[in-house]
Amino acid sequence: VLTLKTSRAAVDAPEAYTPNLSPPEGEALLVRDVKLSGGNSTRYTLGVEVIPTKGLGRQAFIQDYLKKVDVPHQVRNSDTLSTKGAGAMDLRVLDLTVEGGTLRAMMGFAFREGTAFVLYGYTRDADFPAAKEEFRSFLSSLRYPSAQEIQAVKSPKLRLVTARAGDTWTAVSQREYGKPGPAPRLAFYNGIFNPDKPPEAGMLLKVPEKQFLKGE
Repeated sequence: VLTLKTSRAAVDAPEAYTPNLSPPEGEALLVRDVKLSGGNSTRYTLGVEVIPTKGLGRQAFIQDYLKKVDVPHQVRNSDTLSTKGAGAMDLRVLDLTVEGGTLRAMMGFAFREGTAFVLYGYTRDADFPAAKEEFRSFLSSLRYPSAQEIQAVKSPKLRLVTARAGDTWTAVSQREYGKPGPAPRLAFYNGIFNPDKPPEAGMLLKVPEKQFLKGE
């Protein structure tokens, strides 16, 4: 299980997900690519946002949040979901119209001390039934950490290195970690989804600590 912890909340996701180490401010994203029959693939995305409520009540905050979703959307279902350690959250299932098709999202809203915790999972609408329970499990894992957990929270440490002429991701991995294994994930962390595409000379590369690479 991959656990994301902050001083305010913690959530769990399957290890198959890859964390985005440079998410939008106040947001954490996890992604995984899923192979389908026929050689096709799809992507599941999980996310967490931490947002001040600015005095809004639960339902008023949810309505305001959904109004700000920047693509056409429709709420398909409203419900509640019990969480591991944050009480009951408000649940919404949405269809999102994007270029190239429709996404279906499951969103959960939990509130504590003037802060909203917005958790979500989304994928293509056709793939949502297979992802539904995985998304529910992620949302329901929300908990508020103990004092001991808060003290143990560490932010991912990144080093910036400059790609050299002729570098490959394997070469960078060997140089930085002493082995080639992390090369594909190192490429992913730097926004390159094809590890066979080498970094350009002079490109600043993000090199995370080994423990933030799956299997390291």
